Amino acid sequence: MIYLIIYSLVCIAIVAIHEVGKRQTPEHFLVADRKVGGLFGAFAVAASWIWAPALFVSTQVGYQWGYSGLFWFTLPNMLALMLFAPVANRIRHVLPTGFSYIGFIRNKGGYFRELQLFIQLLVQVLCCAIQLTAGAELITLISGTSYTAIICVMVAAPLCYCLIAGLVSSVLIDCIKYFVIIGSIGLIYLNLPLSHNIPALIHCKFNPFDQTMLLQFGLASCLTLIFGIFSNHQQWQRAFAADYSQVRKIFSSAGFLHGIVTFSLGTLGVLIYQSGYVTHHLQTVGAEYIAQNMVPFFLATFIVMVLSGLCATIGSAMCAFGSLYATEIATKQDPVIASRQAIVVLSILAALVAIFRVPLITLWMFCGFIRLGTATPTIGSIFSKKLSGKVGTVAIITSIVVSTPLFIYGSIQDNSIWRTIGMILCLLISTSICLLQIFSATKDKSPIIQDNNLAEFFASSPLPGSNLQVERVKGKLRKVDT
Repeated sequence: MIYLIIYSLVCIAIVAIHEVGKRQTPEHFLVADRKVGGLFGAFAVAASWIWAPALFVSTQVGYQWGYSGLFWFTLPNMLALMLFAPVANRIRHVLPTGFSYIGFIRNKGGYFRELQLFIQLLVQVLCCAIQLTAGAELITLISGTSYTAIICVMVAAPLCYCLIAGLVSSVLIDCIKYFVIIGSIGLIYLNLPLSHNIPALIHCKFNPFDQTMLLQFGLASCLTLIFGIFSNHQQWQRAFAADYSQVRKIFSSAGFLHGIVTFSLGTLGVLIYQSGYVTHHLQTVGAEYIAQNMVPFFLATFIVMVLSGLCATIGSAMCAFGSLYATEIATKQDPVIASRQAIVVLSILAALVAIFRVPLITLWMFCGFIRLGTATPTIGSIFSKKLSGKVGTVAIITSIVVSTPLFIYGSIQDNSIWRTIGMILCLLISTSICLLQIFSATKDKSPIIQDNNLAEFFASSPLPGSNLQVERVKGKLRKVDT
């Protein structure tokens, strides 16, 4: 618990010092003045994509399935960010001063915007609950500290610094988080009592298409990771916060940076398995091994690494939730105040969900499941004017309703095969419905926002409290400080 308190105070102090004397405008609080760029942006995006599964499941997968399973965890994580790059770039081209994907589909109709907004808000609640559950379970296992007390402290740190400066706070802490994780992994590797097993890695059996592994883990992991990113406003928010000219570069580079973390932690799991160590808690095999075979300093290093990752991701989810609420729901309020109110609400909701102690893998898979139904409608709405809001809504609802019984049955029975079938069915149904309309439509009836009416759109519906507008000068769009 002492590590968690120290980490919290350090993060709050860093943000407070960084923001001294700065005015919290909507652009600063919600999209970091749209100046996030270069490696700084890549580190922030990579770190925000490091959820609890990246810190726990990667080592578990390496221990349980070796590099065959790690292939289906590391590569999809990398591909998700890389495939998101052109989609994010497209959105920024159409909405250079927008705030969310939801704003892009504002005029779609058919309750498409409302449904997508609900799902993206729900994803942030689940994201926070996943991080809180993972951190509280780990520290409770190691120290015996009260589960509820740990949740309260884990919520308090990101809540405090996010209330100070919103996304600016999150991006800053995310960058620090990435280097803390990489540094911690390096220290642990340098002192692993497993060096004699490293040459054996060359002879590890590698069969990523093993039928059992593929059905129980591989396919579900791949689908959840690659398609889940498109309904995660954490990444959309960073896309709108990025320097316009570097959106592709930021997300593409972030994919490689994220891969370094998941591959390294997965390899740790492979080495632990090869040492002959038998774990009693598969989900926390890394922490368990370090606690029993290394001096306390390295267990403390591992805990700090995990807590920095989990708390920073909680902060990212808080900022995403606050941004959506301020720009899409409480449009008549001051955006900064509305966002702060929403951040507090999310903290309470996530803590309540985490207190029920739902298994981490179940929370993660459920979060991925509901995102699968939105993937194709989201991508289709961006790249095709033929996809109407009504069809997009039907695709999402139908896919989730039809496939949910299979997913729930698989989860209750702890049958990963049925759970995977439910996830595949969800994606196939939504994709089929969307493609059917795209290829059969002969005339575009969707009032999607086009480049030639962007200025008029923003002039007619500016964000309350914003000091940025858009005007057309010699056929081009530019931001104007009013």
